[in-house]
Amino acid sequence: MGKRFHEIDKLEAIDGSLSVIGGTRAQLQTLIHTYLGDWITQQRRAVDAGDGDAALRLARAQALNEKLAAILEGEVPYDIFVRWKPPHLQPIGWEPDLNDGVRMNIRPFLQAEVLRIPGRQLGIKWEPDRGKDVPWAPWFKLGPTYGEPEGTRVNDHHLSLADKQSARAKVSGSTVSGGKKS
Repeated sequence: MGKRFHEIDKLEAIDGSLSVIGGTRAQLQTLIHTYLGDWITQQRRAVDAGDGDAALRLARAQALNEKLAAILEGEVPYDIFVRWKPPHLQPIGWEPDLNDGVRMNIRPFLQAEVLRIPGRQLGIKWEPDRGKDVPWAPWFKLGPTYGEPEGTRVNDHHLSLADKQSARAKVSGSTVSGGKKS
């Protein structure tokens, strides 16, 4: 198993699991808790056994674990923002929707810098898209927040978990207290 984890700080190195970007929340949980969790346990044992290289591998694995856990939770800046969806339909945590496109779903992984290829090499841009949103679009008035005119198709925007939960609670008619519906 060691060779698969040679570059533990690279997402692709984990059992070829880059496909998690197009996958599900359960797949990311499996990646974190099963594959990476097992690797961390192995490295702790190796450290205890006196393996000098294991300490560095353990530190890298723990750092990756923290980043992937942050993506799973989805707090800013590791959230998914989809500019054509209203606040109550924005994903909370790692809830990828393949219909939103790779650019939207890959963003948290780029923010966490866990991909082997940096975003600039992938050609992904976060600048506003061409054209203008229609006045009834959910984020029509967002442009001035970023020094752009109203209707600008802003992609590099973040919403906190609290904002998303509050929006969902308003639509469902309940309130959010401490992150839980009441």
